Amino acid sequence: MRLTEYSKNLLLIYILKGVPMDKKKEIRLFLAKTIFYFVIILILLYLYSYSHTGGAHFIYNEF
Repeated sequence: MRLTEYSKNLLLIYILKGVPMDKKKEIRLFLAKTIFYFVIILILLYLYSYSHTGGAHFIYNEF
């Protein structure tokens, strides 16, 4: 079943029912930024896991 844009936002609409429109915009912006930064942190943690795969830990390790 394919979700429409309305059904994707249905939960958010239900939660924000009765909140003034300006507040809704602020809350959506806050949630979007929070999700965006959370995804960036997850990507950085994922990439950090590759830094311990037996590579050189220090560029001048041989001297």
